[in-house]
Amino acid sequence: MKKILLSLALCAFVAPLFVGCNKGPEGNNNTPGNVDDYKTPSTLTPGEHKAKLEDIAVEFIGYVDLADFEEILDALYCLTEYLEYEEEDWYGDEYAYNELAMGIKNLSPIHFQRFATRALEEVIIDINDPEYNPLAGYVYEWNGDEWEESEGQSHTIVVKWDDAVATASWGETTRQEWTFRELETKAIVYVPNSLTLNVKIDNKEHLNIVAKPNITDSKTLAPSVEVSLNGGYLISASVKADSRGLETHSLIKKGNKTLLNANTVVAINDLTDVDNWLKTEYDEYWDETETYVDGDYVAEALKSGKVQIDILNLSIVGAGDFKDLLTDIDEITEDLYDDEYDAERWRRKMEDVCDLVNEKVKLVIAYNDTDEKVADIVLQVTRDDEDDYYVEPILLFPDGSKYAFENYFTETAFGDLIDAIEELADDFEDMME
Repeated sequence: MKKILLSLALCAFVAPLFVGCNKGPEGNNNTPGNVDDYKTPSTLTPGEHKAKLEDIAVEFIGYVDLADFEEILDALYCLTEYLEYEEEDWYGDEYAYNELAMGIKNLSPIHFQRFATRALEEVIIDINDPEYNPLAGYVYEWNGDEWEESEGQSHTIVVKWDDAVATASWGETTRQEWTFRELETKAIVYVPNSLTLNVKIDNKEHLNIVAKPNITDSKTLAPSVEVSLNGGYLISASVKADSRGLETHSLIKKGNKTLLNANTVVAINDLTDVDNWLKTEYDEYWDETETYVDGDYVAEALKSGKVQIDILNLSIVGAGDFKDLLTDIDEITEDLYDDEYDAERWRRKMEDVCDLVNEKVKLVIAYNDTDEKVADIVLQVTRDDEDDYYVEPILLFPDGSKYAFENYFTETAFGDLIDAIEELADDFEDMME
């Protein structure tokens, strides 16, 4: 129950999804392009595309310089030696301390946000309430043997160790109320208008996290998070959710170079009314009431969506009309298991499903610097070695060539990429040792 409330009372702080877009023919930096606008086929062969796709992936990995993170990883490792906390979600009297400790250790904005806004059953949470957050307004410094406490500024918590300083600070708070009819529970949280976590080593900034809840009311949320890291890395993400739908926007940059830009737009009614998809059920065996998420609501209420993910000059662009899609699939397959297995009948049914999905959902891979289509991603029916039929996604190139993903993205074809990933992993392991 408490874990459910933790997620719901601050659904504004659901981790913003790193899915979405850059700009396509009709898109911009915050809006997915249109699938149908990518009509110009690339003149490259499927084999030539392999080489280009691998070059893009290797270039992307090449922007990550582990030396940029060595100092902060060393500092955080030392900090974890000085702190005591639980690795799992924790609900004791010191959960504020625990969340802050885990957030600093893992460079995690999620723990940092929850530290400031955690909601429990029938409890009023205020980050400025000493009973909830006894750390506020104090400075904690490691002297080599223990933590020394001294008074600091209001709305801040400062942690000092070795040559590093971590500062958590927050702005004024706004009262927000969440009522869960299904759970017969009310949570009141005084949510900070902004939160910041800053880590400096030798007076040089290595990490800065700025989170803004942007809560209009319990049904209208627009949270954002921006993370800056030493070396010029910037990661930002935002979500806008209301009674009509959901939007997500994400960005990864190094210096002036955009490495990833992503956007999604989804039309779905009343998703922010948690009582639509949060259900309870009494378990007679355990003599307790269980709380669960009803996925059927999302499937039935989802109307349409668009997505675009850009990694350097490669784009994945998609759009779908999902209204009644699952219902139509159920109608096609409802009597599939009624009779004895018939391979040919199964094949026809699966082909009907593929035709339906391919008609209502479009997904393409394209080069966003030339707006040329690389391939469509479609569903097709495939037969395995035992003559059973199943549905799988494939790459359909403009020349009519078809490749299953496992047959196209092979270790041989993408050997340089695999070598680059292994080298990065080895360097990281060496650094951690």
